Amino acid sequence: MPSDELGLCDYVTGCAHKFGGPKGVGFLVMRDEREALSFLRGGPQEEGRRAGTENYPGIEAMVAALEELTPRLVEVAREQSSLRDIFEKIMRSVFPDLRIIGNGADRLWKHFDVRPAAR
Repeated sequence: MPSDELGLCDYVTGCAHKFGGPKGVGFLVMRDEREALSFLRGGPQEEGRRAGTENYPGIEAMVAALEELTPRLVEVAREQSSLRDIFEKIMRSVFPDLRIIGNGADRLWKHFDVRPAAR
C-alpha cells in the first residue's frame, strides 16, 4: 500500500492471521517513514528498524492471503456487516437497554462496541 493511499491515517497495521495468513506475521505502512524508531537494535533488517531474521516464508504467505482476499474484499465486508447487524439485533432483544456505540453510523464491518445502559 503506497503511503499516498493511507487516507487520513498516519499508520496502517495488519496481522496476517486476521485475513487468512499465518500467525506471527504482519505489516506496517507509514505515511512518513522517517518517524520510525528502531525498537530492537543490532541488524539491518526492515531498513535498520529491527534486528533478527526476517520470516520470508511467512511474509510470502501473508502476501498470498492478501492477494486472495483483495478481489473479494467488498463482498466480504458486506457479508460481515450483515452478520454484525444480525448480532446487534439479537443483543438488543436480550439486553434492550444496551448502548451500541456507532450504531447507525458508517463504521468498519468488524466494529462492535457496546456499553451497559446507564443506571
